[in-house]
Amino acid sequence: MAHSNGGATNAAGSDGEAAPVPRPLTPPRKVALITGITGQDGSYLTELLLSKGYEVHGLIRRSSNFNTQRLDHIYHDPHAVPSSPRPPMRLHYADLSDSSSLRRALDAISPDEVYNLAAQSHVAVSFEIPDYTADVTATGALRLLEAVRLARRPIRYYQAGSSEMFGSTPPPQSEDTPFHPRSPYAAAKVAAHWYTVNYREAYGLFACNGVLFNHESPRRGENFVTRKITRAVGRIKVGLQTKVFLGNLSAARDWGFAGDYVEAMWLMLQQDQPGDYVVATEESHTVEEFLQAAFGYAGLNWKDHVVIDKKYFRPAEVDSLKGDSTKARRELKWKPKVGFQQLVEMMVDHDIELAKKEKVLVDAGYRREDTLAWHFDSKGLFSVKSMYHVLEDKSERDQKKQIGGSSKQMEGETGSEWKKLWRLKYQPKIKQFLWRLAKNSLPWRLSIQRRGMQIDTRCPVCWRLDEDGGHCFLKCKRVKQCWRAMGLEQVREKLLRASNAREMICMILNLPSDAQGKTVGLLWAWWEARNKANVGEDMKRTENIVHRAVPIMADPPTTNENKETIAPDRHRHWVKPPPDKLKINCDGAFAKESKQGAWGFVIRDHEGNGVLAGAGKLQEVPNAMCAEGYACLAALEAAMNAGMAHIILETDSLCLVSALKTGSYDYSIGGE
Repeated sequence: MAHSNGGATNAAGSDGEAAPVPRPLTPPRKVALITGITGQDGSYLTELLLSKGYEVHGLIRRSSNFNTQRLDHIYHDPHAVPSSPRPPMRLHYADLSDSSSLRRALDAISPDEVYNLAAQSHVAVSFEIPDYTADVTATGALRLLEAVRLARRPIRYYQAGSSEMFGSTPPPQSEDTPFHPRSPYAAAKVAAHWYTVNYREAYGLFACNGVLFNHESPRRGENFVTRKITRAVGRIKVGLQTKVFLGNLSAARDWGFAGDYVEAMWLMLQQDQPGDYVVATEESHTVEEFLQAAFGYAGLNWKDHVVIDKKYFRPAEVDSLKGDSTKARRELKWKPKVGFQQLVEMMVDHDIELAKKEKVLVDAGYRREDTLAWHFDSKGLFSVKSMYHVLEDKSERDQKKQIGGSSKQMEGETGSEWKKLWRLKYQPKIKQFLWRLAKNSLPWRLSIQRRGMQIDTRCPVCWRLDEDGGHCFLKCKRVKQCWRAMGLEQVREKLLRASNAREMICMILNLPSDAQGKTVGLLWAWWEARNKANVGEDMKRTENIVHRAVPIMADPPTTNENKETIAPDRHRHWVKPPPDKLKINCDGAFAKESKQGAWGFVIRDHEGNGVLAGAGKLQEVPNAMCAEGYACLAALEAAMNAGMAHIILETDSLCLVSALKTGSYDYSIGGE
């Protein structure tokens, strides 16, 4: 009997058919975690890893504003691509200042590689916020290293260093050059570097330090000197700016392209053994040389536009940096692909195009100066009403903290009652009276005395007992007669059981409609009569007070939330555009509770035929107006990309139409 070699199966089955050839096993996709993924390096590294088949996860800090614009072109909404159950790039909330969030992220993601790019990365700013810089840049790296050490599986770790760590040591600087940091940022980076070395030697972690010299790109932040220069070149070129203010022009730096440098990061974690590497172009240029190259490429003379401002000089300058990347070139087989002049031209071209787009908006009248905005209002405008809501919300939260409950529970207990009060269909002065009563802020005589005024505290009606809220409205001999005359004695007895004025108002708001109207009418009429007696006028008779309460009772206390608005019967239909135009219909949706939304549009010709359509989901959106605006913007971009020049835009959002037609600005968080 023949046996297969090495356990291989027979080449043919019993019926003579060839047996299926087993498919080779697909290697599992590598998983990478990037801190600082929204920055310049993070976005380029994400692109590189995705091109190599990685699954990429990024950690971002919670913010009221979006800062993911560098990733927008590679982010895929998992809801919009249902066929991809696990998208290649995902974002998670965490912070280097919170070790628990880092450990949870590592447990949930289980990465093969971790790239720590996050930091407070502005050198000059580190002199202003040294504590924060040290906590995030240095101690944050330590927290992440500890989380990597405690992870359930081996993880390869990359720590982003900086040429600023060399400081005042003379160039060229290599892996053997001693550090001499000249800023809190550089000192924090040195600490992170040695933490990485220590964890590698003490715990056997595969941990690498990449000491990257200056690396720039069109994605560089605008507060860095290279991008500040190229941004100014673009704006000066199109007439939006005339001057740019700079500091030390003699500082020399080794500038390379960020897209090249992230490849070196990746190569470090692919080696057999961990190590530390300097990554540099080995060329040094001064800021003045960068100015000459940038302005000269745009046909401008930099001396006509640059002003030296002493405030941009650092307390401790780093004069010259030039890297020696021999080790990286030898062991990693890495070398830069983009030269200095090519880098400058790339950045200038990008910023000239950006300035041209900005000029279109300026010429259209959409230029505005920086201004203060009140982000607690839907329009960004301050009002006493919005300030009241802010203080009321804070008071409720503080009160709930003291008794150990949740803010949601507090909102259910009190917030709904206030809404019910303000929506009552009474005159504003009566609603304000009820609110002041609930707040115990009416000028009863005892209250006036507590404020330091010498006054007779007896009730101005009965002149027997001290006047407070309970006596004035429920216990005075004369007010009892009014309650009985209106058939509300049982209501009065119920209100006497309230522990405070606020609870009493809540009871009144929950009364049946008829009893509530009578009660509010009596309280208002009695307060008017009491005030006249308080200034020496004769006290009104009981029947006169009851008669005064009748007009208030006649207006039923319905609330806006109980009313149904029935739209008039209209024959609505789609109106065709002219034959030479296309019509865009767009719409947005918004869920207030989750702050999520959706958008959609359809473009049709004069016969009603669909030409183009699109839809998507918004993961986070401030309000309904922004959802409508996003739908409009998506439709216009799609039409522009398809070459549709003659269009009619139609939307059901009156607010959006008004906003587009008006010259005013929306100063809210989501407005622009």
